[in-house]
Amino acid sequence: VPDLSRGIDFLSRSIIQKGLVFGMAALGLNIILRHTRMVSFGHAAFFGTSAYTIAVLAAKFDIAHMSVLLLSGVILAGLMATVLGFLALRHTGIYFALLTLAFGQLLYAIALGTQYLNFSDGLPVRPGDANQVLIAGLALESDIYDPIVYYISMIVIIASILVMWRIVRSPFGRALDAIGQDRTRAEFIGIPVQKYVWIAFVISGVYGGFAGGLY
Repeated sequence: VPDLSRGIDFLSRSIIQKGLVFGMAALGLNIILRHTRMVSFGHAAFFGTSAYTIAVLAAKFDIAHMSVLLLSGVILAGLMATVLGFLALRHTGIYFALLTLAFGQLLYAIALGTQYLNFSDGLPVRPGDANQVLIAGLALESDIYDPIVYYISMIVIIASILVMWRIVRSPFGRALDAIGQDRTRAEFIGIPVQKYVWIAFVISGVYGGFAGGLY
């Protein structure tokens, strides 16, 4: 019975954690979709970039520190968003949406068609015999490790919600609302539309990177 209870607790935490992680990715997409009124179909690319970055570092380079893995995934996702934003944000409307979809499908095809990434079988993201990453340099027992990872994820997600709340209520967030309402009018009142939308796109990519890393 105790073993069964622990299994149920772990399953419950896992389901809640994954649900909130996907919610975090949606929160990042929200800044583009709701505030600038631009539809992006390629945000899964940032989620996957972070997840695959962590998997490659863990499986190929034996990096086991959680902070290093997560930070690396977020940085690569942010860089990917910077590049894709630069290329796609020259267009608006359906052209922007289709470009983001094309980039997302391209990265998806690369991930599933590359031997280095083990094709569709994927890569392990938890290195070592214990099948877990190191937390603060420590290898913990599974009955301690799983709850700690869960609460670390909760802390990161709650912090990300507070940061996004501050962003959308800042002058920058109000400017994004103005851009979403009328792009031309926003340009006429002096808002650097292209620059602000690009920054918002990168922020959304970073959120997707955090979500992919936690996942």
